[in-house]
Amino acid sequence: MKGVADPADIFHFPRTEEARRYLGLLEKGDAQALTLFGPRRIGKTRFLLRDLAPLAEARRIRTVYASFWQDQDAPQEVLAVEIRRRLEAKTPTAIKKVLSALDAEASVTTPSAPGAPSLSIRAKSAPRSPPRRLLQLDALFEEICGQRGKALFLFDEVQQLAASRQHGPFIAQLRTSLDKRQGRALAIFTGSSESGLAAMFSQREAPMFRFGNRIELAELGADFIAHQHAALARRGVQVSALSLSRAFATLGGRPYDFEILRNKLIVRAKPDVDAALGETLEERAELLGFSHMWNALSPLHRAALHELASGDRKLFSAAALKRIGRACGQPALSAQSMQGAARALIRRGIIHQFEKRGPYSFVDEAFASWILESD
Repeated sequence: MKGVADPADIFHFPRTEEARRYLGLLEKGDAQALTLFGPRRIGKTRFLLRDLAPLAEARRIRTVYASFWQDQDAPQEVLAVEIRRRLEAKTPTAIKKVLSALDAEASVTTPSAPGAPSLSIRAKSAPRSPPRRLLQLDALFEEICGQRGKALFLFDEVQQLAASRQHGPFIAQLRTSLDKRQGRALAIFTGSSESGLAAMFSQREAPMFRFGNRIELAELGADFIAHQHAALARRGVQVSALSLSRAFATLGGRPYDFEILRNKLIVRAKPDVDAALGETLEERAELLGFSHMWNALSPLHRAALHELASGDRKLFSAAALKRIGRACGQPALSAQSMQGAARALIRRGIIHQFEKRGPYSFVDEAFASWILESD
């Protein structure tokens, strides 16, 4: 994957020092892999694609980006396509070549982030045996790394791999392919679910147990606001830096959401940060469907989610059952009823449970924030 940094984007806030620090840990052999946690829309993907990838490519390190959110049923095909895309990658012919070998087909859609590939892959016939496909993937690892070169793999939203046991062989092969090429195959794993990452890297029986060193993307602060304030001024938008800072805090420090607010300021005849913030909050909730999701839930489901959003992940404790029951009008709420509600919320794709008897977490933490803000 070629670097996608765009010097014409005056709003991009470069995280150059962070990119150098993390890449340095990998290049010097201080870490074989890094795991980067951060909620969705916090800027992880943009950091990978706009800061880290261009730096690696400038140092002659081939970079492969793969998001396991985009196709959760066929992660090995997603990764194979992205490796081949980087190897040959100028026309769709390269993608067709690897898909032909996998007996699959794909449609390419508009990227959800600058430079991010977005694919939908499905098998055309009965899939080849998993061992054969995984061996083909290992051969691609060797090809992209080369005998003396290096490759950096940027694996985004890897908690999706932990959501299903069927991905176990792929995860094990991924670990093996990286281990075999230690020093040549560098990796950064990102995730928006803390419990999902724990399921991937902290469970003793997991293939990735203790594989990556944990890091966290630094929160954006005054420097980011100063950069955005100056860039807006260049576009003729005159607002106070303090009002931008307050709005950014209200948006949970999420650059993606701030971008929506910023664009509203640019198109308004008379820029008003408070008005733009209100519109942004409403648009974010509507875009993500929070109101519709909430209205479709039963009182029990709502009470359970409110309890979870409040920070108590032990929904079956006596105190939690009492609070949830009182909130939904069921003073004698049983553990069995709560279990049924939890299973229903998992089926709806609202919460995760990555390990048996493990904690529950929101698939999208922004929904948790919306629930608390809506009180």
